[in-house]
Parts: sequence; C-alpha cells; structure tokens
Amino acid sequence: MSKSRHPSAGKSRQEHSSEVTAQLLDAAEALYAEEGVSALTNRRIAGKAGTTIQPIYSFFRSHDNLVDAMFGRCLESLAELVMDTHTGTVAGGRGSLPEVYRSYCLAYPGRFRFVRSGGAGTSKAGLARHQRDLLANAFEKLVGQDSSVDGTTVLAAVNGFILAEIEGMLTAEEGVDELFRGLLGTLTIDID
Repeated sequence: MSKSRHPSAGKSRQEHSSEVTAQLLDAAEALYAEEGVSALTNRRIAGKAGTTIQPIYSFFRSHDNLVDAMFGRCLESLAELVMDTHTGTVAGGRGSLPEVYRSYCLAYPGRFRFVRSGGAGTSKAGLARHQRDLLANAFEKLVGQDSSVDGTTVLAAVNGFILAEIEGMLTAEEGVDELFRGLLGTLTIDID
C-alpha cells in the first residue's frame, strides 16, 4: 500500500505560506473577475482556493487585508506593464503596448475588471484611477498627430474590444487579432 504525500510535504514553512497566500489571492481575483466585489467573502475565497478560512487570518490578519493585497497586486502588475513601455514598445520585444495590454487583460480578467472600473467600491479606487490615467497617457503617446482621439478615448476603445473578447463576443475564428489591429489602425496607432 503506497502512502500518498500531502501537497506541502517536503516544502519549507515559507514555501507553503507563499503557495497558500498566492492561492488565496488567485481565488479572490478569479471571484472578482466572475462576479465583482460582492463575491469576495472569506468563505467563497477559501472554498475557491481549496482551503478553510483560517489561512486568511493566519496570512493576512483580516478579510480587508486580503482584498487590499489582491487589489495591490493588480495595481503593481499594471504599473510594471506601463513602466516597461518606452515609445510604445514593451521592453524585451514582447510587442507593442496595446498588444501587451490586451494579452495582460485576457490573462487576468479580474485585474482588467478592477482597472476598467477605476476600483469602484474598493479602498484602492484612487490608485486604480491613477493607474488607468497612466495607461491612458501611455496610449496618448502612441496616437498619431493627425488623430482626433486622445489617450482616454483610445483606452476606452481598446477596453471595449477586450471586454467583448472576455465575454466571448469575439473569437479566434473571427480573426480577432486582425480586428484588433484594424481597431488600432482606426485610432491611428501603428504597431508595426
């Protein structure tokens, strides 16, 4: 008879703590993406993370600290994305800012929802609006001089496109990459 190992067997306490912390943050983010801030209860977060509510108090001390940490992680990752841009191209050759932003939002729909909403209903609303403004400013730098649109308009159009993708209104069969490039061309953004 073979013994099954506990998932945390062989891990240090710090590694286990980091893993559980990440699971709780990921669970909270997924719930937020699916249902919004009202879904962020301790019981729902713990259930989605596959644990009890005790780790929330052990690692975050309170529900509010967990939610703040989740939104903080969203803002930090978006800030890194924006700060990594220089004249419209993301460091490391990963593509243009619009392309990388779109990939980021599709990979992290909870973060997209948070930034798109400006952090409405959260303690981080001011920071979320600030990050959204920074992103709009970064898009502003990409717009051609002959364009009548500003960075905020570009961000709204790009966010609308991404939302349609997340909601399943646009699919790969419809040539979504070409549609996105077409949208950017309409906004006089050259990503080549």
